[in-house]
Amino acid sequence: MNRAALLIAVAVLAPSVAARPSECARFDGAVILSEDGVFLGRLSDQYDEKSVFNKFGTHGNRFAANSIWNRFGSYGSEFSTKSPMNKFSTEPPYLIVEGKVIARLTKNEFLPGAVDPVILAVACYGYEPE
Repeated sequence: MNRAALLIAVAVLAPSVAARPSECARFDGAVILSEDGVFLGRLSDQYDEKSVFNKFGTHGNRFAANSIWNRFGSYGSEFSTKSPMNKFSTEPPYLIVEGKVIARLTKNEFLPGAVDPVILAVACYGYEPE
């Protein structure tokens, strides 16, 4: 597990954490882009229409075709190589800030720059995936 993911995990597990972990700020506004070029949303608050944390938006709705929360879709299935939810994924999405790749959104902890999408959602954005 990389340093950022470890710090986020510690923050989630710590019983007295009152504030958002400082590591989270680096992800704010990040664009999620699949390896095949599909825009999958961005990391922002639940009111942003393009946020993956907006349950009513195109990118946060668990039934939307290109949502990372759609368990049956190419980008949310635990079996798809393109999905961040597949712990063996070979093509997970990129997290991009200001045109630069800062991480790979994936449960595959063996990929360089891996950031677990569920830990990120819970620890940094207070979002509970369904």
